Order: sequence, then C-alpha cells, then structure tokens
Amino acid sequence: MEDAEELDGFKDFTVSSSWERFIAAVESACLEWQNAGKNALLDAGAKRVEDLLDLYSVHTEVSQGQKNYRLEFFFGERSSRHGAEDWQEGLHHLQLWFGVHDFVLIAPVSLSGVLLDAPEATMLLSTVSIALSNCGSSWPVFVPVHDPTRKAYMGIESLEGLSSIKFEADRIGRQVPIKLMHLEGLYDLFMSKLGAAEDVPRLGFTMRLTYATSHYLFEHGLLAGEQGDGQDSEMVDTSLWDDNFQWAEWHSVEDPIKGFELIAVWRSRYVSNSFEMAEFENASTFDADRWMLRPLLTRHENGDEASGFTGRLRRLVQAFVFSKETEFMEDFVNVTKPELEKNIQSCKVPPTTVLDRILKDIFFQAPKAFGYANESARMIKAAPPDSLFGRFCLHVLWFGDCNIRAIAQLWIEFLREVNWCWEERQLLPRTLADETPDFSTCLSQQKLQMLATCIKLRKASDGAKGETSARKETGSNDAELSSSSKKTKLSSVDDNLNIDLFFNNEHRKGSAGPFGNLVLSSSNKPLHVPMTQTPPIMTEDMLEEREHALVALENSPSGKAARIRLQSDILASDMAAFKAANPGAVLEDFVRWHSPRDWIDDDGSDSKTKKAKGKLSRRMGEPGNVWAQIWETAEPTPASEQRPIFDFTREGEKVLHYLETLKPHQLLAHIVSTAFVAATDVLWRTPGCKLQPVVERFDEFYAIMAAALAPLGSLSIPDKDAQHHISEWERDLKQLCAAFEKLEDAVAEAASLRQKLPEASESLLSSIFRCTEGVASSSAPLLSYRDREMVAEKLFSSQSVSETWEESLRMGNFLNGHEPLYRDVLLTCYEKEAVYGGGGGGGGGSKNKTKRSSSSSSSAPKRGCSHRMFACGTADDLQIALSSTSHD
Repeated sequence: MEDAEELDGFKDFTVSSSWERFIAAVESACLEWQNAGKNALLDAGAKRVEDLLDLYSVHTEVSQGQKNYRLEFFFGERSSRHGAEDWQEGLHHLQLWFGVHDFVLIAPVSLSGVLLDAPEATMLLSTVSIALSNCGSSWPVFVPVHDPTRKAYMGIESLEGLSSIKFEADRIGRQVPIKLMHLEGLYDLFMSKLGAAEDVPRLGFTMRLTYATSHYLFEHGLLAGEQGDGQDSEMVDTSLWDDNFQWAEWHSVEDPIKGFELIAVWRSRYVSNSFEMAEFENASTFDADRWMLRPLLTRHENGDEASGFTGRLRRLVQAFVFSKETEFMEDFVNVTKPELEKNIQSCKVPPTTVLDRILKDIFFQAPKAFGYANESARMIKAAPPDSLFGRFCLHVLWFGDCNIRAIAQLWIEFLREVNWCWEERQLLPRTLADETPDFSTCLSQQKLQMLATCIKLRKASDGAKGETSARKETGSNDAELSSSSKKTKLSSVDDNLNIDLFFNNEHRKGSAGPFGNLVLSSSNKPLHVPMTQTPPIMTEDMLEEREHALVALENSPSGKAARIRLQSDILASDMAAFKAANPGAVLEDFVRWHSPRDWIDDDGSDSKTKKAKGKLSRRMGEPGNVWAQIWETAEPTPASEQRPIFDFTREGEKVLHYLETLKPHQLLAHIVSTAFVAATDVLWRTPGCKLQPVVERFDEFYAIMAAALAPLGSLSIPDKDAQHHISEWERDLKQLCAAFEKLEDAVAEAASLRQKLPEASESLLSSIFRCTEGVASSSAPLLSYRDREMVAEKLFSSQSVSETWEESLRMGNFLNGHEPLYRDVLLTCYEKEAVYGGGGGGGGGSKNKTKRSSSSSSSAPKRGCSHRMFACGTADDLQIALSSTSHD
C-alpha cells in the first residue's frame, strides 16, 4: 500500500512527448510480433499476400498527433534468403529490388498511401528504426514516398555497431535517357553512386531478359514459318484454334494460352569497366546460363459465365433441381399448372429445323465403336457416350440453353422415334442388340438395350412367319415347315449337331442329337441334348422386382412351390425339355449334362465315355435340394410346347411404357450422370490430355464424380423424398461442376500447349503445364540446349531488326530479331576486404570467388556487399533500386 502511495502521481518522462509516445506504440506492436513468432502469427490469421508464394502480413494502426499510420509486418514462412542470382519468381517487389526477406512497411492511412513530405518520411523511418532497435530486431523498414505511380521508397536497416543500410527506389515513367537504355549507361550510373575515383572495384553482375511471343501469331493462327513477308490479310487463317479438337463438334473456347514468355538468365558474372558491360548487350541469348519458358494464360473475371461444357452442365443441374415440380415430362411442354407457367415462361425451345437435325444425328449417324475412352468411367452408372442414350444426353446440353422445357421437348420427340423403330421393326441405332443389358449403366440405357434385343427378336419372328406363309403357299412339306419353325424359335446347344426327325419319335421329343457317348443311367440308350428356350433378358429393376417377390413368398407355406418355380423357371424349362428328349432319365443324368462338376465318378474315369458310375456332389445330394424338388415337379415337355420364358413382344411394350411414364426427376438423374460422363469422355479424347499432370487430374476427377453421382444411380427415387434428396444433391452437383471446370481448363491448356509446341517432349510439356498450376511461375522449366533451338525456331522465328526498329525498345540482346520485353539487371559492389584474386571479365564469367560472411541479416550488403543496384523495366519505363552500406 505504501509503494502504491509512493508511485501515485509518478510521471514517465521517457514518453512525455508525442513522438516518444509514437515510438512506444510502434515498439509495442513490433515486440508483440517478434515475441509471437511466425507460426503463432500464421495461426492468429496472418493473411497471405495475393499472388505470392511465401509471404504473409499482419498489420496494426498507430497514430501520431492527428495522423494515422498503417504499420505492416511482412514475413515468409520459410527463412530462406532471396538471392538475386536465382531470380526467384513470386517475390514482393521490395524483396526482389533490395534482396530482403522479412521487412516492415509504414504508410499513412490515406487514399494515396504515400508520403509527399520528405521530413515526415525521415521522421517515420527514424521512429520505426528506434523502435526496432529497442526490440533488438534488425528488420528493414520502408516508407512509400512521392507520387504513387513512381513506386518510390525510402528505407533503412540497422546493422551491428554503427553500420546501417539505406534503401532508395524510384521510377522513370517515360522519356528514359538513351544512355540508361543500355547496360553501359547503367554501369556508369552505379559507379557514380559508389563515388570511387580510383582503385575501381570489380562489380558483380547478373541479368534476366524476358521475351514475349507476338500475339499476332496466335490470334491469327500463324506460327513460325507460316507468316508471309507482309502478313497480308489473304494469308490469315480464319479457322478457330480448336477446330480439330473433339469438343469442336459442340462448342469453341477461347485459346487459354495467349502467348509465351521466355526468360534468359546470366548468373555470377564480373565486370571491371563499361566496355565489358557493353559486351553483354551484344551477347547471344543462347549463351545465357538458363532458359525458362512459361505460358501466358488468358484470365477471365469471376463474374464471367463458364464457357464450354461447364456452363451447360450447371444449367442441366438447375433443370434437375426443377424437375421435381411435376409428374410427367409433358407437363413442361404443355403447361397447364399456373405455378409451372410462371417459372418456365422464359424457357425457349429451338425451332423444328434444329430438332430434326438433332434427331437425325442421334438416330441415323452411328458411331464407329461403343464403350468408354477411359475405363474409369465404368465406376459411374451412366450410358456410354457413343450409345443412343449417351448421344441424346450430349445433345440435351446444347439443345436451346439446356432448360427444362427444351429437355422435355427433345425427350418427347426422342420417344416418338423410338416408338417408330418398335412399330416398324427397325433396329435401334447406336445399340448392340446382341448384348444383354449392362447393369453398370443407368436404367434408361438398360431399357433401351433390352428394347433393341426385343426389336431384333420381333423382326426375326416376323421373318420366320413370313417364310412359313410363303412355303405354305408353294405347297412346302409340313414336316419341313415344322423343323424350320423350331430352328427359328429355339437355340441350338451345339452348332455341329444336325437336328433331324431321326432323333425324335413318339417317345422322344425335342432332341438336338446325342451328347457324345454318354448313356442314361437306367439303360444303355444314348443321352440326348434337348433343345431349350432362349434365356430371359432382364434389366436391373426387373431382377430387383423378382428378388422382392421371392422374399415375399419365402415365409408363405402356400407359396413355396410358386417360389421354387419363380426362382428356377429357366432350370425347370431345361429339365422339362431334358425329360422330353430322354424318356426314363433321372436327376443324375440331367446333372451329368447340365452341371458336370456336380457329378463325381467312382473310379475317376470320364463319365462321357460309358454308363454312369458315380454319385452326386454334396450340394446336390442334400435332402430338400432345390434341383431335386424341381426335377420331381417337371413334366416332360419339349421347348417348342412350353410357355415362352421371355415374351419379347410383351417385354418390349413394357419398356416403352416405362420410358413414357418415367418421372422427370428420375429421367434427369440419368441424364445428369450420363452428361457428366460423356462430357468428360470428350475431354479425355483430346490430344495433349495424356500429359502426366493432366492424367492425374482426370484420375482425381473420376473419383470425385463417382462419389457425387452415386446417389443418382439408385433404381428409384421415392416421390415423397425426391424434393429432400434433390436439395441435398444440388450442393454436391455444384461442387462437381466446379471440379469439372478446373479439369476442362486444364485440358484446354494442355491441348493448346501440344498444338503450339508439337515437337516438344512429353516431359517438357508436363513441366510447362505444371508451372501454370501454382500461384506464381517459380516452377517454370529449364530448357536444354536442344529445347532452346526448338523454342526459338517455333515461337521466335527469325526477323530482321530493321522490320521492328521503329517499334522496338532498342535495348539490344536480340533473339532472332526479337527484342526483350523486359530487362532486369543487378549490379553489386563488394568491400575491398571481401574481394580477393584477379582475372577475367566480360561475358565469359569469372573464376574468382567472392567471400560471403555468415551474418544472419536478410540483406545482401551484410554478406560483404557494400552497394547494390537493381534496374528493371524497358526503355520507356525504368525502375531503379539502390542500397548502400554506411559505417557512420
């Protein structure tokens, strides 16, 4: 209590003035950042600086009098230094200009964000420098000065003892002196800053040249060797860049690569005079230590609607969400409900001529082959892209603007064509009638596959009936007619068997001939192969319905026999036909023919060469075996007299009924799945997409797509739950569209790369593609000498300097007549005690070494470099940044 009374009224004179309080506020903020550490700052929400690889910032506001200032600390997550010799991309301009890593920036809170008053700038630098010194920190501090367009800065960094580094940067925005357009003038400028009258030191020198391809070549499709002397308009290729790609059938996209930047780097050179410096201006670009190539991508605003398949897929998802509003697709065409009319009154349907052209393509232009270009697509329940339903779904995306009304109109006309094929016995195009429905496809595709088979059987049946009628009219033999009819209706077990009345009599019916040397168990009569019915064709929903029926009959005593018949109708048919062809046969005889693996010989000999000596397998010999029960109930009946297992007429009519009454949300679920698969398949067929990074993108997308579309592949979506489920799926489908957009962009970029650099290796193209994926292009690939020749010939074709002299920047360093778009130069001067040795200069580099101290400073001067000048830009826009060490 006494201590408190003694401190009462105490005044801290160390912060009595406003400037001292200002220093204390800055010191408090810097001390908090320093003590927290980088990891804690990142966890606390430090923001990454936009478009930079490894730079984050935190900030606070401090005030001095009536003025507020923004104090900002920039730091990298890694502690590596930024050597200019590496010309690392993705750096803040202050890091690149001055070679610093972590730094502090203080600027006024105003519209311009810069200081126009030199004393105020000096006061701010002193304030932050004192605050950092009190914290024991050596972060460099910068203040923006002058007009914002000049990008001018002042800065300081305190070193050990009385040493410090001063930073200055300014810009010449126009009318750059001719002398500074050339390396010799930059050398003289740097020497003037050194103030060295005698004993001129050797300067370290590095240079980066950036060349850009002519946009004219890409905009008009003229690559190296294709443009004429005057580039007359008659020689301009008016075709689109993507005319030869797979997606050109549906749409065209803007070329994602508008050009290339070629970066040539000279590293670790030393010059002793301006003449040696001038030699680099005339040096061949092919002599540079490094060549790096990066594409210039066409950027789109966030508000722009996605082109290509992505935009159409998003509209299809919207149609799917809206499809739950009614029970039938016809309701979207013939609107009778007021609530529907309000929502679809703006939906437009293309004219009849467009509709007729689309239907002609779907039904009359069969593809060369069916299936998937990428087998990963089989993970999704959808139709193959080249199938009838797959082709329909692709046209759905581009019919009108893919609204629900246009989709309904196209579906109705599609069903009319399918019905016409059924009535006229015309085989469905783009559908293999000889195959059973594939359960890995969507249900609509399975139904169309089944309908194609029914049409084929119906057509064959009508042909057989016509043949029978013709023979009756010509007085054909009745026995021959009967045999021909049986051959048409029945499937032969062995094509080599000769079906003849010789094998059939009043006791034996429906025989297709003996089965080798096998004889019946009860006699020495030959065992005959029966003619059997064609197995039934079933879709996935039919099989599910059958299984439900079996479950319903399982616990019913009266339904036991019916369940056995339903479960094994094919087996029962084969047993009845076997009994008719083999009077007196027993179950063992049927098993030896139908399932030889379930017959065990006593002596291990072949049961086909002699009378049966053996026994049934364990599963066949169990009491109550289903096979034994069916055998006991089966009556001897040849296949020709049995009730057909598969009624193709009835099943075909059921397929048509299913398609016509399919609920809109169920149909749209099939269309959405197939459209995504088909669109992805189109992209996969594009040349250039087989680059390794693009293949990885496809593998990742197929996995995402399989997970997102899995719920849509269910056999049925209950009407009462449709609205709830579709609302849940909408979010996943929108995310899938976003993933597809990235894939589509990647494929377009890879295709454009392959088109512009057809002679490049796969590894080079993959490296160039990868450098477009990052925030910055630090991963731009290094070009070998062979690649340099190819790139120079293809992208920078030879032209005389006189052709471009009037428009050129005239900085020298021509590449096949092309002048660099930018030139970055770094000159460094080392203190005398840090330089040793002599020898060589000019463009050939030096064998001398420069000693560098192991100091922990983030600035180059602390490693023995006393002065540093960075110059970048063009002849019309030159930025100069100078740092110098003083020991006062």
